[in-house]
This record gives sequence, structure tokens and C-alpha cells, in this order.
Amino acid sequence: MVKWMARMGAILAMLAMAAVAASTPLSEAEVQRFIASLPEIEQLSAEEQDAGWLDEADGLDFERPLSGSIHALRGRAMYGQLDAVAAKHGFSGLEHWARVGDKVFKAFLALEMEQQRPQLQAQAAEQLREIEQNPHLTPEQREQLKHMLSSSMQFMESLAQAPASDMEAVRPHLAELRRLLER
Repeated sequence: MVKWMARMGAILAMLAMAAVAASTPLSEAEVQRFIASLPEIEQLSAEEQDAGWLDEADGLDFERPLSGSIHALRGRAMYGQLDAVAAKHGFSGLEHWARVGDKVFKAFLALEMEQQRPQLQAQAAEQLREIEQNPHLTPEQREQLKHMLSSSMQFMESLAQAPASDMEAVRPHLAELRRLLER
């Protein structure tokens, strides 16, 4: 019983630390280090692209695009190489780099969509009306299209929940992030 309680205490402590880490606002220095790491990370990723490691990921998790996909790299030489690049840029390792990157990307997308949100919501409402009124769709097709539209709207809503402090840390770097991500 004592061992079980000790294990539960350790698990609860780890969950609490993870929650604190997730809620810690981005600093501008983290954003700068993340951006500085991207060319090297991109180069290594391009070299390994043909190895198919991205195909092993279970799909993109929009809440955790980087940390959700690097698990496919564990045990590969590339993981160690990426970990070294992350450490070189001041991160405690690849996992830390990925968590920061997740927050940077979410804030970046939130900022990019900030002005477009009303138009996108109006377009989604119009698309929903079109789906409902289209006599050529089967009920299954209609439900599938509505589900896809709903998923897109949920993603947009999740972006609206990006912490304002993260968005402010990313805002000065929008142009540079756009340039790097459009390559």
C-alpha cells in the first residue's frame, strides 16, 4: 500500500510539473532560439525525409504538431542529431524544443488567423448551409462533410485559445517565421 501511494504521489507530481510547463508563457528568448534552430532542424529533416519517419507518425496533432510527432524518431540516429541541435540552441533537449515549437506554431497560427476569423466563420456557415441544401448528397456524405467542417471550426476555435502572452512573444517574429515556413 505504501509503494502504491508513493507511485501515485510521483505520478501526481509529474502531472503537476507537466501542467506548469504547459502553462508557462513563451519568452521572446525561447522564440528566438526556436527560430534560430529551424534551418538546422529543417536540413536534418530533409536529409531523413526519404527514410519515411514522418509516415510512421499517427497523424498530425494540431495541439502538439512537433511534440506529437517526434515519438516516431525515438531510437533512430536522427533523434540524437536533432537533440544535439536543440541543445546547441539552448533547449534541454528535443522534447523541450518540440514543446516550445508547439507553442510558437499555435501562437503564430493564431496571429495569422486573427484578422481572418470573422470571414472564415462566415464561410463555414455558408458551407454548412450548402451542405444541408445540396440534394445530390447522401445522408452519409452530408454527415461526413459536416464532420470535416466541424473539425476545421474546432481547430480555429482552439487557435483562438492561444495564450495572449505567447502571441505577444511571437508577434515581433511573424515575418521571419512566415519566411522560414514558406520555404
